[in-house]
Amino acid sequence: MEITLQIQDENDLKWLLPLLERWKIPFSKKVVAPIVVAPPAQAIDPVLEKLYELVRQGATGASYGDPLAYQKMVRTDRPLPFRDTKL
Repeated sequence: MEITLQIQDENDLKWLLPLLERWKIPFSKKVVAPIVVAPPAQAIDPVLEKLYELVRQGATGASYGDPLAYQKMVRTDRPLPFRDTKL
């Protein structure tokens, strides 16, 4: 079985490597060049420039917040037969 991890924070890698060595799990490191997103050469709208900057920075799971809290906030229970009706 092979698992690929994309680790952006070097501190996370420093934490993970000793565990892999301790558990005797073989691993290899491969550095991948980041994808460069460049805006068009001509002058662009400032809003588009901000969007390009967001794309260049990338997205992490932390930017989405807590998914459980979101589900609790937006979910509404629907009435179910035999659960919400009294016989």
